[in-house]
Amino acid sequence: MAQTYQVVGMHCGACVRKIQAVLEPLAKQVTVTLAPPQIQVEGAVPFDRLNAAVKGVGSYHLKRPSKAPVEPSQGVSNTLRDKVATFRPLLLIAGYILLGACGAATDLVAGQFDTMVFMQVFMAGFFLVFSFFKFLNLQG
Repeated sequence: MAQTYQVVGMHCGACVRKIQAVLEPLAKQVTVTLAPPQIQVEGAVPFDRLNAAVKGVGSYHLKRPSKAPVEPSQGVSNTLRDKVATFRPLLLIAGYILLGACGAATDLVAGQFDTMVFMQVFMAGFFLVFSFFKFLNLQG
């Protein structure tokens, strides 16, 4: 019977080798993978024993398996409708800036469109609006 556990704190090949070395004496077969960061253990080894062994070699710990396994493609949206929904706020902001810049660059009396004014107003609006997002998450 194989058990699969997620490993928290594992980020490189050296981590994989350390965890593999400490778990091999405990189980019949141990498979440690970095992508995704998990271990698969053959045999009946208690979770607490595995977790203690993993914690002993570094700042790692195991997570108990969830009831339903998560497929790699689950949660990833590929439809055009979902992509548009994801980027809707960005598209709305860009659209408002574009409309405002077009309005500022159009001379209705003379019937002319000044591209330099358009670019100046568009870039000013772009930088002002998107600099606001920095204030939403200063540490980020």
